[in-house]
Amino acid sequence: MGRKPKEPQITGERRIKAHIVYTEWLKTIYPLESFEIQDENGEALYFYHGYNSYKKRNEPQDLVYHLRDEEFKKVEAERLARNLRGEAPKDDEAENAYYSAVKAYIRIKRENKIFDFYVPSLYNGGRHYARAIYNNVLHILEMLGIEEREEYAVQIIGDPNHPFLKRMHEEELAKKDAEIGK
Repeated sequence: MGRKPKEPQITGERRIKAHIVYTEWLKTIYPLESFEIQDENGEALYFYHGYNSYKKRNEPQDLVYHLRDEEFKKVEAERLARNLRGEAPKDDEAENAYYSAVKAYIRIKRENKIFDFYVPSLYNGGRHYARAIYNNVLHILEMLGIEEREEYAVQIIGDPNHPFLKRMHEEELAKKDAEIGK
C-alpha cells in the first residue's frame, strides 16, 4: 500500500489572497450580503448569503441565502478576522455545529425564475419562518434588484405542489373573498 500524498499547506498569505478573490467574486453575483424581513409578529429575520461552490463548478449562479440569528454576525466577523489574519480555520465542533444550524434556506434561480425555499423545521415549529418567507417573496426579490418579480414561481425546494404552498394559496384566496364581501 502506498502512502497518501501529503496535502499542501495553505499559508497565511495564500489564505488571505484566496479569501479576497472569493469575496470579490461573491460581490459580482450577490447584490446584498444580507437582508432582513419581518415575520407576522414583527420579529426581525436575518438572511445572509450562503457560501456557494458555483465558482468551482462554473455553473449559473443562483442566489443562496440562509436564515440566521443575530449571533451569526458576531461568529462570522470572528471567522472573517481569522481568515484575513491568514489563520487556519478553527477546528471547533461548536462553531461547525452553529454554521450547520440554518433555520431556513432561500435559493433564487434567476435563469429559471424560481424562488425556492426550505425550512428544515417546517412541521416542528418553523412554520412561522416559512410563512414569513412566503409573505415576503416579492419584497425579497425587490430588495435584491430582481426584475420581473411577478414571473417567479415559488416552490419549496423543487416542489411546487407542497401542502404548505397549497395552504398559503388557499389563505390568500380566502382573504381576497373576505375583502370582496365587505
